[in-house]
Amino acid sequence: MSKHYTISGNITYPITLDQAKKQLKIDPLVDHENDRITEIIAEAFGYAKDYLERIIIEQDIVIETSSFISEVESEFSPINAITSIEYKDENGATQTLDVALYQLYSKNMYDSYLHYEPDLPDLLYDDRAVKITGKVGYKVGEIPKRILSAVNLVIGYLDKHRDDSPDQKERASQTLLRPYKQW
Repeated sequence: MSKHYTISGNITYPITLDQAKKQLKIDPLVDHENDRITEIIAEAFGYAKDYLERIIIEQDIVIETSSFISEVESEFSPINAITSIEYKDENGATQTLDVALYQLYSKNMYDSYLHYEPDLPDLLYDDRAVKITGKVGYKVGEIPKRILSAVNLVIGYLDKHRDDSPDQKERASQTLLRPYKQW
């Protein structure tokens, strides 16, 4: 069974430019470094995302597959909502599955699964017969404090070590992130 994923949406970083400037002890009225600090914020969240191998900040996800899947891969966890499930019926017409026929559950902080009611409709034979649309990542106010603390450490590190290789990050940030990494 093939699966096709699309992740999209505007990212709103939960650490603002003003918060980063305060942490870095940069006068909020000084604006000539704003672009550089904004890039550091994005790079720090990117580092955490890459280390954890999962999406941190909420975005839209579309999963297209040949059948109704139940397991939602951990690389996209936490899945926090399924907004719709569309499918192509036997005649090729696009239908929307009634929300009463499925429920999203979290097994743990890594894995989510969909439970369907019996008697799902027959599908057109197509490797994109089912389209699941939802939200993946943490909502801004729900990102664990340890992840935000790790990102703040990386922001400080990147500001302090401007000329270092981007692979040399503080180990303390990895220690804070480790409980959220799936091994």
